[in-house]
Amino acid sequence: MKKTLNINLGGIAFIIDENAFEILFNYLEALKKKFDNETERQEILNDIEARIAEMFNEQLGHRKEVLGIEEVEYVIRQMGRPEDIAGEEPSEERAETTTTTTSKSTDSGEREVIKKRLYRDTDDSKVGGVIAGLCHYFGISDPIWVRIAAIVLIPVTSGSIIFVYLLLLIIIPKASTAAEKLQMKGEPININTIEKEVKDAANRFSSTVKMTMDSEGFFQKFWSLIAWIGGAFLRLMAVLLILVSVAALFAVLVGFFAFFILGTTPFNSITHLVVSQSSLISLASIGLLLFLGVPLVAFIYLGLRILVGQGSRMRWLKWVLLTFWLAGLAMILFSGITIGLNFSDVAVKKENVLLMQPAGGNLLVQLADSTSSGWITEKSGEEDRDEEESHFGIVINGKNLDDISSFKIGKPEIELIASGNDSFYIQKVVSARGRNHSDATTNVGSVMYSFMQTDTTLNLSKYFEIPKDGGKYRAQNMTIRLAVPEGKRIIFAENIDELDAEVKGDSYYDDTYFAHTTWTVLNGKVKCLNCDKTYRSQQEQANEEKVEQLEQKKTTAAEKKADEKIKEAANTVKEQQQKTEKSGKDNSHEDF
Repeated sequence: MKKTLNINLGGIAFIIDENAFEILFNYLEALKKKFDNETERQEILNDIEARIAEMFNEQLGHRKEVLGIEEVEYVIRQMGRPEDIAGEEPSEERAETTTTTTSKSTDSGEREVIKKRLYRDTDDSKVGGVIAGLCHYFGISDPIWVRIAAIVLIPVTSGSIIFVYLLLLIIIPKASTAAEKLQMKGEPININTIEKEVKDAANRFSSTVKMTMDSEGFFQKFWSLIAWIGGAFLRLMAVLLILVSVAALFAVLVGFFAFFILGTTPFNSITHLVVSQSSLISLASIGLLLFLGVPLVAFIYLGLRILVGQGSRMRWLKWVLLTFWLAGLAMILFSGITIGLNFSDVAVKKENVLLMQPAGGNLLVQLADSTSSGWITEKSGEEDRDEEESHFGIVINGKNLDDISSFKIGKPEIELIASGNDSFYIQKVVSARGRNHSDATTNVGSVMYSFMQTDTTLNLSKYFEIPKDGGKYRAQNMTIRLAVPEGKRIIFAENIDELDAEVKGDSYYDDTYFAHTTWTVLNGKVKCLNCDKTYRSQQEQANEEKVEQLEQKKTTAAEKKADEKIKEAANTVKEQQQKTEKSGKDNSHEDF
């Protein structure tokens, strides 16, 4: 019975008996001492171990057997002893411990047959080392002629040789270890050749680095130029990013202070048209500042990092910025939802107002304040000089903010309807929103609208309003319905088209301009008495144009037919004249 051990050699696990392990261990220890002063010591030892593991695998095959002294001695004979590297004679101590191995190596003269394998030679490569590897395999000393032939064959093979090259690049493995490089060249693999190959590889690498440091080739210079241009462009983009971000951040800060002070200045009454609480204005403004400002700060920091060219030393900064940005988003959402709840319900109110019946049954309708500016406008320089107190230079409809009692929030729509009796009247339809139905009803009641009638003229206001104190904007809307009695007329003035107008329930007049038009009710329907086709719908105009084109085509066809008949008649008369002339000539000859 023999004791066995589990070992790991070159990343591969083996089972070896104790005596064989002792021989292998002493051999590897001797190699470590031999290469102790070498710069590439570890790389040489790793390659030797990898080769030994490969040879053990070849000996065992697929059989699950234990490595014994015979397999270990075979590997040592093939790899060579440490003293063989410098041509040393084995010492007496070593000769005594390995007498059996030495005698077997001398007596048998057994040598491993080297099988050349196909690898890619990346040490002598221009692209992927395929051609260099093929040259090693087929014994071609200089790969340059093969490379020239491959370039010449590109147009001859219509580029298919490139596909073959890429396929070989994928299939053929790269020679990575020293043993693989020796096997690629067909050289014996032992500790001597492995040491030489590792040192040669190290020398090639150092030579390449030195050549690169000393003088750059064309491609190196070209890529260096591309890298420099790319870096310069990136730095330019970083400068632009910083400038744009700084300008945008300044605008955000200005907007923040402008919006924030709305709750503490005379603008308070304007903002409270929508917002009920001053705290919501402050919360929304802070949220907007964080939501818009934090990304701009991040862009500025990113631009500075690109310009400086250093990595981030403040890894915590991104988490701080993200936290502030999320806080700003939460503030905006909370403020928006709170304000949005004020528009969750709707209420509608209708009110009929009887008008004075005009003499003659004709009523002229016009706008009374069509020349007013409406909404908020900036004062002109002359107005500033005329008024001693400017109050921030803001006026509403020509009046100072402190002097007004209401705000104009919208224009009403006009609808024409048939009156149910013989009287003119106005029906005001007002809608508004609120937090609940009761709140919406209150907002409907706060809408103010004025008009004035003088006998045959009705003057309508251009805007509807809500009071400055206590009034809230809640999407109020107003429709003024003008009821026209049967057989009576409404005449619209020129400025009426500043408001949207239509006939209720009749899409025929949807595109009609109401200025200078006269309307009446016939058989319960509103009709326009003087609307020409310029006021009619586009579809009707298109239909009329089609009818005109068809009539024109018919006229043209009839004219062509008449012309053809005239030509036929003329040809017939001409033929008769020619026959008559011919018969006259024949008779004259006979008389002669």
